[in-house]
Amino acid sequence: MLDLDRLLRGADLWDKKYLEAVISAIKEYQQPKAAAKNIRKYLSKETCAEFNLTNPYSRKIIREQLLEAAVDLEEPLFELGPVVMLATFADKAWACCDRAIDFDVEAAKQKIRNALIGMDYLGVFEAAVYPGEKWTTDGKAGCLISFHCHVFIWGTSQSKLRRLKAKIKNRFEVIDPENLGHAFPVLNHLKTVKDLQRTLRYATKMPFNGYRKVIKNERLTQEYAQLGLEHHYRLAGYLRRYTVFDAWFSGGKCTAILRAVRKSSLDRASSIMRKWQRKQHEKRAPPYACNIPPRNT
Repeated sequence: MLDLDRLLRGADLWDKKYLEAVISAIKEYQQPKAAAKNIRKYLSKETCAEFNLTNPYSRKIIREQLLEAAVDLEEPLFELGPVVMLATFADKAWACCDRAIDFDVEAAKQKIRNALIGMDYLGVFEAAVYPGEKWTTDGKAGCLISFHCHVFIWGTSQSKLRRLKAKIKNRFEVIDPENLGHAFPVLNHLKTVKDLQRTLRYATKMPFNGYRKVIKNERLTQEYAQLGLEHHYRLAGYLRRYTVFDAWFSGGKCTAILRAVRKSSLDRASSIMRKWQRKQHEKRAPPYACNIPPRNT
């Protein structure tokens, strides 16, 4: 039985922190009238049905639908033999600075589709901000933003998926071989449906924190880093061009899963909006007729 509230509790807290940070950033860098308009348009519950990529209420809806869909996958994926792995892709061509964000999401999707021909998968792109890493794009210097992709990939065996990794790894260029990361894609085995749910929850998180590189036990790794208002403002200003659905894509049998999640998300958003509109109407409604004193005639 899926305890959705418990599973979403941490993600809801993350969403709240993100919302507070982006609202503060917009108020800091825009005039009050423009700020109020953009906060309502891109960050409010009343516009969740538009599924803007910056809107945490929209992301929560698709997160819930994905987690519920994962329950239906428990038997076919985790009891009948297939292997599920999380593949993380990054590429130097997807890196840019926060002062000149330049990322072609459709071209990036196609690159992964070409690498995963014949496979069943769900994929989603997100942005990682490295506030301490300098990067230059088109002559403009700023901090590094690394767009990357998490792919949930089904296969008949781990060995088959690892052979695929070896075959395609040279198609993806490491951003900074000496200081940032390793060869891609990275594969992680998801052993249970709970592993799948936790990673789906992670993949739908809002970009509240950034990252920094650290050396631990003589190995390069990364940990969370605090973002400033300027980082939130620039990233949200770019992401608002897209919908949540623009970030996701699929291949093989998983196309039907993503299509069903999209439909259920739209239905859920419509239900939320009807309830919200009804409450707003009730707030504006005049007092009940029997409480209105009769007019003198």
